[in-house]
Amino acid sequence: AALLTVSVLFQTGCAGRSEPEAIGLFAAATEKTDLLRWDTVEGADRYRLLRKSADARDFRFVCDVMEGNTYTDKYVEQGIAYEYKIKVYAGSRDLACGVCDPLALLTPPVITAIRQIEGDTYEAEWDKTGKECIVYGETAAGWIEIGRGNNGRLRFQNTENCTALAVASVGEDTIRSAAVPFTGVGSVLSATALDEYTNAVELDVPPGQWKYEIARSETKDGAFTVVGSAENNVYYDVAEAENTAPCWYRFRCLGDRAESVWSEPVQLGTNARQIFYVPIVLYHEFLPADELDGEIEFAEDVITPEEFESDLIWLKNHGYSPITTAALVEYLEGGAALPEKPIILSIDDGKYGVY
Repeated sequence: AALLTVSVLFQTGCAGRSEPEAIGLFAAATEKTDLLRWDTVEGADRYRLLRKSADARDFRFVCDVMEGNTYTDKYVEQGIAYEYKIKVYAGSRDLACGVCDPLALLTPPVITAIRQIEGDTYEAEWDKTGKECIVYGETAAGWIEIGRGNNGRLRFQNTENCTALAVASVGEDTIRSAAVPFTGVGSVLSATALDEYTNAVELDVPPGQWKYEIARSETKDGAFTVVGSAENNVYYDVAEAENTAPCWYRFRCLGDRAESVWSEPVQLGTNARQIFYVPIVLYHEFLPADELDGEIEFAEDVITPEEFESDLIWLKNHGYSPITTAALVEYLEGGAALPEKPIILSIDDGKYGVY
């Protein structure tokens, strides 16, 4: 986001006209829209706006504003700086004997990071370190000033439950940066060993769209290693080899330019859940080995009775209990409980070998 301030200087000496009062044009640029506002001139009935991008040679006509002193320019591209001029008319006469003189483009500070230090204590950083700046916080009731800093950094207590920050230079407080959302940390609700290879970590996450970075350690106070990230509140930590050793998990919230502190570590087995997912195995066709002559279409999807029996033995030895889809729906709707390790065995296509 950027803001453009333009002062208007008029040439004098035009025959039969007195010099009009000076007029100022103020432009506040959002991501893809420029919001323009200017001072009115007595006797004017039309304001002509002209625009040019930084790499253009000439100003181009934008529009004639017949009423009021504001205009929303929606035909701009994000990331491009524009300059504006204005001509003032009364009927066919131009009240201004000349046009405005564009000044320098003013850009607001840019928030580079928001970090949670501990609890309600946060620190914001921005790129303009040589100017005193005002930090604003967004609350449910609107924007409020939460502090000032002149070294590109401000530590503050989020006692008003702000959910986003913006910053502006002192003296240019109408020129705010784009808002940056931030959050506090959540907690690990449960850590469940699903089998010898997979642990499921359930997170109690704060509101908003965040990415969650999950770390694991062999001890509560030991060194934690980041093992992955998630975009929802359940993370599955899958090991390449069988691993039943005890471990601890913690996580933090990450945004575009914001990060929380790490949550308190939680040991595997804490609030262990009975079920996190129900695997569904899909079979297609069953045929004896002597009927597989290589000419059967989709032979790679065919399983022999001996292979199917081997699957069933493996599932039984590993504690799985087959259930029906109806039983799963009943469970999801608050009905009867499911066995400890449920699984659904399904068959597609209705081939002859199934029967």
